[in-house]
Amino acid sequence: MAKGALSAGSAVFARMPQPPAWLISESRLVRIARGELLLRSGDGLKYVYIVHSGKIMIFSTGENGQESKVVMVPEGGIVGEMEAIAGVERIVYSARAFEASELVRIPMESFLRWVCGDASACWGLTRVMAEKLCAASLQSSQYTSSNAMQRLVSQLRQIGAGRVSYTRQELAEACCMSLRTVNRCVKRLHEEGLISLSRGKIEIDQSQIEALEEWTNSDI
Repeated sequence: MAKGALSAGSAVFARMPQPPAWLISESRLVRIARGELLLRSGDGLKYVYIVHSGKIMIFSTGENGQESKVVMVPEGGIVGEMEAIAGVERIVYSARAFEASELVRIPMESFLRWVCGDASACWGLTRVMAEKLCAASLQSSQYTSSNAMQRLVSQLRQIGAGRVSYTRQELAEACCMSLRTVNRCVKRLHEEGLISLSRGKIEIDQSQIEALEEWTNSDI
């Protein structure tokens, strides 16, 4: 088997049915570094990607160059499927690796052949797309009613206890706010003892996670 090809026993398609042998032979496992661009809005779509590991951030860019997160695609999610299914000529939203990621790269024509000819694959795709749409809708609703501090606290709670590997800029992108606003919120959280800082990096222990949960449920 060629380097980078998938094996029939691969768990990459965990949220999709087992792919047929012909699709396995046409797919490749690719790796991208944190921050690396995967898809650019306006470019033509050649491949559909299934996230094997890591996270991919789908985002839009305003006229002023400001980027806004649309949705985060976790392991098992798909990138590029909506444009492929809709048959649009150009990619609608850009996508980049929020963290180092591995993805299954499938030629668009092969992906469409699979989901159009396999009922179980079509149903699996429907579920994955529905999950992505629900996540995007929920995020939009939460961000409309949440202030900057609430957005950051929610993101930190999702990351969990330990040293936060993401940069302040990456947190800003994930929370749809400016770097200046993130720095202001981090300063306040540190002053209130809700997070710790070590050489500029955010660190959170379990007691602070619990404190952040209490903060979220309070009227602050």
